[in-house]
Amino acid sequence: MIDYRSIWNSLNVESEKAIIKAEIVRKIPSLGKYSVFLSTDFHKGIRLLYCKLNLNDNLNLSSFPRFKGLEISVVNTSIGEFKNNEFLKLKQSIPNTDIVFESVISDICQHIVLIESEGSLEATLIKVLNEWKMFFDMEDSSILSTSSQKGLFGELIFLKDHLFNQFSLTESLNYWTGADKTNHDFQIFDQAVEVKTTSLKQHRSIVISSEKQLDNLGLSNLYLFVLNVNIHHNTITNTLKNLVEDVLFILKDDSIASHQFYLKLLKYGYNIGQADQYCLGFSITETIFYRVIEGFPRLINLNIPNGVGELRYSVMLSACEPYKINSATLKLI
Repeated sequence: MIDYRSIWNSLNVESEKAIIKAEIVRKIPSLGKYSVFLSTDFHKGIRLLYCKLNLNDNLNLSSFPRFKGLEISVVNTSIGEFKNNEFLKLKQSIPNTDIVFESVISDICQHIVLIESEGSLEATLIKVLNEWKMFFDMEDSSILSTSSQKGLFGELIFLKDHLFNQFSLTESLNYWTGADKTNHDFQIFDQAVEVKTTSLKQHRSIVISSEKQLDNLGLSNLYLFVLNVNIHHNTITNTLKNLVEDVLFILKDDSIASHQFYLKLLKYGYNIGQADQYCLGFSITETIFYRVIEGFPRLINLNIPNGVGELRYSVMLSACEPYKINSATLKLI
């Protein structure tokens, strides 16, 4: 991973001190097919990304998802060793929102530097811009719903109490894929973990939101981690904000991991700038692990009639008792 936080800090300091008010540009290390540059104009309060286009790149800019605060264009300019070349330019169009846009542009940059084949730039950008569009659409409305807060709380508990104990901080964050809208919340090589947080007091059940969440096809192991919580309103303890701060404290000496964590929070829809608005408290009453194998109560593609999709159903935890495992036996390495 690239230490984007250090790069932005360096760019901001250099730009702030510049006598000539101009953009300060830095080339980002890349082993892929594209040369990428990050830039800042501190005095205008904007951040930019330039990606040198290859000859066979015929981008359809109208296909790119758009959201407030980001401008996308193709320009002919000279940057570094490239003279009078075409560049894709992504520009922060709302000044002084650098905390979020440094993260947005860093994430876009990280996806581009990993591209190994020419011709896949457009598809890569559409995917990552769609992920950020969901965040900005959510940003215009409100903080996370109670259901989303519960979901994120459970995923952070698993990250902090289990993954951090088995893997490095950066590895653990790489394995947390829930923010990327994957089938499972955590993907560790050929194993996966799905996290469910419930606050129901009677006839405890969990909600499964698709036929893929409990599908272990192609996996050596699929685990289900269930947290039962009590919810407390208008509190300042045991909130999502408290848990985020706990994780940030663990990551405080690792700038790459802390930046990665912040990116994933944003993609999930959690903006640290709104943290004080999170006043729901969650006290954990029970945590349970299950191994999802043949016979586990679930609906998957193999037993769903043709033409049926986008399923949402409940699973009674009492029916899952035979598949319960001890957390001490959960070895993901």
